[in-house]
Amino acid sequence: MERLGLTAKANFVAANLYLFDFTSATVLTMYLLPHINLDLRPRILGGLKPGTRVVSHDFDMGKWQPDVRLEVSVPDKPYGEPVSRVYLWYVPAQVAGQWQWRIAHDGRDRRIEAAFNQTFQRLTATAAVEGARADIEGATLKGDAIAFTLRLDADGRKDVYEFSGRIDGDKIAGKVKTGGEKESEWHALRIARGRAGIE
Repeated sequence: MERLGLTAKANFVAANLYLFDFTSATVLTMYLLPHINLDLRPRILGGLKPGTRVVSHDFDMGKWQPDVRLEVSVPDKPYGEPVSRVYLWYVPAQVAGQWQWRIAHDGRDRRIEAAFNQTFQRLTATAAVEGARADIEGATLKGDAIAFTLRLDADGRKDVYEFSGRIDGDKIAGKVKTGGEKESEWHALRIARGRAGIE
């Protein structure tokens, strides 16, 4: 730690894992048995700040799929296969629920309502634009960063909007690109909270 210049950024504590408050951590590393990982999962998802990195050696988090998974060859490993598996998760923000925002479309200021369903960091969504058909595709969530594409088919036109932003509680602020070129500010408000699935 000293060689890497990290002594001021790391803390070593001997404590009861189930009682210790680790919610201020920005990186959580674990080498724990699978059932302990699952015991800690609700505290990790509900207590750590979105974007916090969680790294586990060899053991996963059940149905919470990792954002990154690596395998490292370990020829002299004293047990199991001669490989170590490293898993990385970014604690996801809670985005489930009904959201509302406005866009300028075809010379009009139109209201969009979108419903996001969430299972861990995986998102699906449906949308409506004042009666016009709209599809949300490719929704991704990494910590508090959200991105998705909205396709609007109205008045004989097919427009594509690329949204990206940061989630802060019941608000999202970011940028939207129209047709891959023009960029403008984007703000959304959650009008009804949903419940993120964890199974």
